[in-house]
Amino acid sequence: MAINSEYLPLMRLWALRFLVSPYATQAVRHGFVWQNEALQLDIPCLATESRFSLGGDGNAITPSEFWKLEEAEKIAGFGELLRAQQSEQPKKPESTVLSRNIARLASHLDLSQSEQDILLFAVLVRQEPALTAIFDAAERLPRLACVQIVARALGLPEAEAQKAFSSEGRLAKTGILKLSAEIEDFSRKVELLPGLSSQMQEEHADTIDILEGYLVGSKSGKHDLSAFSYLGDDLQIVLARLKDALSNRARGVNILLYGTPGCGKTELVRTLSRELSSAAYEVPTKDIYGDPLVSHGRFRYFMFSQSLLDTAGQCLIVFDEIEDVFPKPSEWLVRKDKPAENKAFMNELLETNPVPTVWLSNSIDLFDPAYLRRFDYVLELKTPPYAVREQLIRQHVPEVGTDWAHQAAACEHLTPALIERSAAVYSSVREQIPDSDRQAVLTRIMETSLKAQGKKRGLGLKAAGGLDYDPSYLNADCDLASLGEGLLESREGRLCLYGPPGTGKTAYGHYLAHLLGQPLLVKRASDLISMWVGETEKNIADAFDRAEMDKSVLLIDEADSFLMDRQQARNSWEVTQVNEMLTCMENFKGIFIASTNLMDNLDKASVRRFDLKVCFGFLLPEQAWRLFENLCNILSLPAPATELKARLARVSGITPGNYATVARQSRLRRIRNCEDALEALRQESELNQEGHGRKIGFAA
Repeated sequence: MAINSEYLPLMRLWALRFLVSPYATQAVRHGFVWQNEALQLDIPCLATESRFSLGGDGNAITPSEFWKLEEAEKIAGFGELLRAQQSEQPKKPESTVLSRNIARLASHLDLSQSEQDILLFAVLVRQEPALTAIFDAAERLPRLACVQIVARALGLPEAEAQKAFSSEGRLAKTGILKLSAEIEDFSRKVELLPGLSSQMQEEHADTIDILEGYLVGSKSGKHDLSAFSYLGDDLQIVLARLKDALSNRARGVNILLYGTPGCGKTELVRTLSRELSSAAYEVPTKDIYGDPLVSHGRFRYFMFSQSLLDTAGQCLIVFDEIEDVFPKPSEWLVRKDKPAENKAFMNELLETNPVPTVWLSNSIDLFDPAYLRRFDYVLELKTPPYAVREQLIRQHVPEVGTDWAHQAAACEHLTPALIERSAAVYSSVREQIPDSDRQAVLTRIMETSLKAQGKKRGLGLKAAGGLDYDPSYLNADCDLASLGEGLLESREGRLCLYGPPGTGKTAYGHYLAHLLGQPLLVKRASDLISMWVGETEKNIADAFDRAEMDKSVLLIDEADSFLMDRQQARNSWEVTQVNEMLTCMENFKGIFIASTNLMDNLDKASVRRFDLKVCFGFLLPEQAWRLFENLCNILSLPAPATELKARLARVSGITPGNYATVARQSRLRRIRNCEDALEALRQESELNQEGHGRKIGFAA
């Protein structure tokens, strides 16, 4: 790379000032390491030919003779060369591209003259190999020594250099330059914002053009604000706060949005930006060379963006994926040397930023409370409500059937991003798929993504076929039809459905949701119980919150797992789980159904909190016969003979679930006639009864 000739006298002066400093001992001792690289500085002792004079005695020596001198003599020789160079009084060029760019940046960022000189030095030390070679020959130096070297090289008072490099100086506050404690080479200790040295030596129209790679304009939002109306008052508060901050140029305004990936955080910010008629800029995740930015690098880009946009007005900054860059409490002891992970630094950053900032994260579980309290508003975005999910499905895949869209939207994990991505994949392959298989393909596309995210149940669509549901087939101790009518009117209630397995408790929950025209949210013990202390209680609360947001009927199966008698508890967390469930039940404004096979195990206080306890028993003979006739019809068998009715009446402990099991068995083995169907029912009912108290082992 050719030397920047306009700056040659200045760089030669800087190099000589360094070579006579106390920190240059190593560089002078091992001059042969950097001598050839530094030839272009035209320092006489670095030339390969010709003689030159040291001092006033008129004696001339060659470079090879100079390097054979004692160390002290060489330093004295550099001193003579320095005095000669200083007498020429080299000045900084003002008409070069680099000078013009520094002047533009200084004007925009309010840099002092000393800070401009340091910025020029940092650019040239990074860009000019001749200068780099000399300064990198220094010993490993602490921060203070680096400041002293720069001060000496530039002819600045040490106190002024200290101020310029301090955390309160404009260089650090804007993020464009800092002293690194980790990099050994001097040229990299004075650490510029990545890519800035190259940018500063290219011709640019204006300051913003210089910094184009550091400002990433956010895309325009695809929706209007009504798409997020389900956020209610939260949305209005965030909008009003940002509007006020932009109008009054308020400092330290920060909004934190967090929630499940794909739930619409980024799209919400873009929509807010459009609503506010403001430009939005995103903090990059990679530098201008395309290399990934680590945490402190992203914070420096953020600080730089804040400085650039300070006077721009009507701008927002968006900082995404902050869970990867915010320091965790566990990191203070091992990583406290980085400014981005210094607690005081972070707190100040959140209190003084001139441009309103929206921070996005998938989780805030590991955030220090000291940070969280400094955000103006913290808003959790969950997967949108059921009605919004169904609307998105119909919008992106209008050809799907109403029933499929209704069932798929009931999946609480179906995020807007997942719907949009699945629809795009489906659209790209649909022409290659028979019409009859397209719905199944769309289901598979969505479910593979859900399962990859740990949602093992997928969409949870019900299989086609099977027995038609009719409450009159259930043997309950109350009028289920009347109960449904009451809930249809009140839309609120707490029900406990108990009885043996297979008696229709869960199925009745599905029936009620269908009757009420509401989605059903089913939670099982495996969905809620966690190995981590306190996580089960959180999952219980989240289930009630989700049901309230979706206006769903909430059905918790195996509720005895969470409502066990607290007097029998052995661990404190067993008690807190029951307490959480009871609290959520009390506060829930909707229909809650708990089903259990073990009514006697429930906590007495929980039993009192249910508005109605409904016992589901084994089928009565008439119910069993009607259901048997229905089963034979589904299996395409002739109507059963009346003599089978008496035989069926002798089968005890039969449940609706037994009929469903036999219907499924017909897919695996042939049921030739009504007698086979009756025998299959008898066997299933015996297993029901044997399952309770059946002995295992050798009989005496």
